[in-house]
Amino acid sequence: MLDIKYIKEHPALVRQAIRDKGIELDLAELLQVREHFEKLDQQVDLLRQKRNKLSKAKDNEGQGDEGLRRELARELNAEIKAKEAELRDLQIHYDQLMLLVPNPVLADVPVGKDDSDNVELYKCGELRQFDFKPKDHYELACDLGLVDFERARLVGGSRAYALKGQGILLEMAVLRL
Repeated sequence: MLDIKYIKEHPALVRQAIRDKGIELDLAELLQVREHFEKLDQQVDLLRQKRNKLSKAKDNEGQGDEGLRRELARELNAEIKAKEAELRDLQIHYDQLMLLVPNPVLADVPVGKDDSDNVELYKCGELRQFDFKPKDHYELACDLGLVDFERARLVGGSRAYALKGQGILLEMAVLRL
């Protein structure tokens, strides 16, 4: 995730990344929400300082209009709670917007709609030619009894898998390597 400081310093670069990657995000809204959040956070801090001063004045003086102080403390607490709730809502909205901000790409990276627009830069080595139809990793794992997809999906949901037998040993060997 990009830092908000970086986004504020390089808005044109971030806007370009948003356009290039086809993301639905209004950067002005993000910056506006952040600015509003910062102002509200400062207001809450000032209210807390007032409440603390009021509390310290009450402790130090020990006399005076106690009823007025209690009323002021109640009003400050109510105002702080209301602003803190608004601050939490703003934080949630801000976090959701920040998750949409893409990382800028290098200038020489071509822009495309999908994977088919990718450009191959180079190939390393020759492609092997087999005298049989090669199997993918899914078929190999199932045929060799290394993995159980069906039972794992019952427990962990879609895309879950459970290693078994030699699959577990292979995983442990790779981890130890």
